[in-house]
Amino acid sequence: MDIDIYQQCPCHAEKKIKFCCGKSVVADLDDALAKSKAGQLSSALEQLERTIAKSGPKDCLVTIQTRLLLQAGELERARAANEIFQKNNPDHSSGFHHLALICAQEGDVAAAVEALQDAMDAIVGNSIPVTYAQAFRIIGMQFLEQNKLFAARAHLRYADLLKEEPETKQILLSTFQNVSSVTAKTEMMPELCPENVEWEKKYKNVLRAIDRGQFRKALKMAKKADAAFPGVSTIKRTVAIINSMLGYNDDAIAAWQSLADHEEDHSWDQIAALTIKQFLDRTNEKKSDVVRHTFEVSDFQALKELTASSNHLSPANCPDEDPFGESNPPVVGHYLLSKPKLGDQGDDYALEDVPFMRGEILLYAKQTDRSARLEYIVPATQTYDENIEILKTVLGDLHSAPKTSVIDSIPELDAMMSWDWVLPEETSFEKHAELMKQQIRTRLIDTWMNYPFRSLGDVSIRDAAKDETKRSEVQAMLTELEHNSQRGMYPETVIAEMRSELGIEKLPPVDLTDRDVEAVCTLLRANLDFQKCEESKLFKVHEFGMMVRCLPIIERTCHAMLHREGIEDTVHKDRIYAVLASISDDTDVVLDYLSKAKQEAKTAGRSIGTILVQEFEFRLSRGMHENLRELIRTIQSRHLDEPEVEYRLTEVLVKYGLYDPTATDSAPNIPPPRNRSPQMAQSVPAQGGEEGSDSSAGSLWIPE
Repeated sequence: MDIDIYQQCPCHAEKKIKFCCGKSVVADLDDALAKSKAGQLSSALEQLERTIAKSGPKDCLVTIQTRLLLQAGELERARAANEIFQKNNPDHSSGFHHLALICAQEGDVAAAVEALQDAMDAIVGNSIPVTYAQAFRIIGMQFLEQNKLFAARAHLRYADLLKEEPETKQILLSTFQNVSSVTAKTEMMPELCPENVEWEKKYKNVLRAIDRGQFRKALKMAKKADAAFPGVSTIKRTVAIINSMLGYNDDAIAAWQSLADHEEDHSWDQIAALTIKQFLDRTNEKKSDVVRHTFEVSDFQALKELTASSNHLSPANCPDEDPFGESNPPVVGHYLLSKPKLGDQGDDYALEDVPFMRGEILLYAKQTDRSARLEYIVPATQTYDENIEILKTVLGDLHSAPKTSVIDSIPELDAMMSWDWVLPEETSFEKHAELMKQQIRTRLIDTWMNYPFRSLGDVSIRDAAKDETKRSEVQAMLTELEHNSQRGMYPETVIAEMRSELGIEKLPPVDLTDRDVEAVCTLLRANLDFQKCEESKLFKVHEFGMMVRCLPIIERTCHAMLHREGIEDTVHKDRIYAVLASISDDTDVVLDYLSKAKQEAKTAGRSIGTILVQEFEFRLSRGMHENLRELIRTIQSRHLDEPEVEYRLTEVLVKYGLYDPTATDSAPNIPPPRNRSPQMAQSVPAQGGEEGSDSSAGSLWIPE
């Protein structure tokens, strides 16, 4: 027998099995658990049902039954079993814990949060069961799917606190690294309590409740503390943080606004609160419908030939399955273009000549019970009517009146700000970079600044800037643009032009001499006055920036370390220059940083092997092939036996398809010199773009 009769009874009565309800059914319990452990879940459940029928619904039986039913995905039966336990034990935390798991598996994350908080409040004693980590993790993952990052992190972090798992840590870290917005990289950490303040006792009780996972209780206590001490920013910020942790989106928006109203106008604390409020409020901005148009077609072969030869269409990959789940997969895929494709004319064209993708086309062959058809999917934005007319012109007499249906919705501004284009195959990197700058400026100046934001009272940035009561909101939006972590996405020159027009100056660096940098939001960390802050803070902020991949922080801290005297023994300047090279998007700047990195390394007597590999990859990515053979020979002859060099070089060669480690010929296939073509690392490729096609895509998204 695996069960020890002196271990705690499964009924959670804090008694040993020998002295509790499990005593008379210990053999049956042991049998059921053994079958479950062996993967015989159905047999284990049948065993429990027989025992319950014989002995009655003992708590020890229904708790295990609930757990196994959850494992089997039988949620209705699990809920019924748990209700029996809760009826007998209405205040026991285990019943609430199981209810949280049931609600989470049903997809009702709000109910799951409330049940889990009931469970945390019902725990007796100081020990929190490790098994509760599962509920925190599942809820965290569901918040992540809903893009409620702050709530997701709070629950994932607490799950990891209860039970450390590498996967949870990696997911938690990815929630910071995979977002470009600096605001989205904010870690919701309440400030520590200062000593000898009037509100110390109340605030410390709030922090203790958070430490115990009692987020809802902490929120109630924080609200009471705020009512008792309404002038304390630390308490107001904590109220906003806990609302964000719980996923109470509307309450969090109101709490961050309350904090912003309390702070000094146009201060960093006010702007930081407003950026978080605006980030949360984006879910309430206007949506655009994604419309599906179904054109029935009688002559499918003629349709295929027409679409294949049209200059208004660009090839797209076909999904392996019907995305609508109605029939066989589509045969052919295309993108509709705003104007005819450009020929292979190198760089001899302007931005106004470039065709942009305006929705996706899928062709379906005739089936037994369904005629051939063309499906056109496009968001209903400002260009919607124009897009339909272009498609009808392309199809000519082959189309009939379409059936339309709304299949999804997306943020309207995202649809208006993003783009996908088709550039000539021989477009150089320099031309592509020039077009990107022009297109980004057009989107920001002509689209973003004229869009009526709900958070601004349905007025545009331009109009809001004329209203003194809304200028802080505009400052927050501009500040967020400046701190996007995606390389080259929002050029400083364009934002400076926008600021000049609006008459809103950039805020000066912030001095946080008396505050813990680990407890302030990422935006404040990115704007520290690094000339004044102590070295320990500088290093902490730099380490944080590197960990979460926050480019504004990395760039500013790197330059601060390069210009600070007396830290040469702590900071290797060659590595700092290499980091700066890795985050810059300007070709000349990158090569200058790499040159300085090599010089610093040589002066310090350190190897330049990894820097040469970095330069090799950069030149390769930019199509600068003329120096590649010399670089690879230098690396192979002088540095290949150094730590990391061989591994990193192999990684680069495999990444670019120049080396197959399984092939008998181990020599890398270095490409010959050629014109520099655009590298698309900085932009988002068109979804479903056909591999090897002549399309080059770029996309711009406003901050999350």
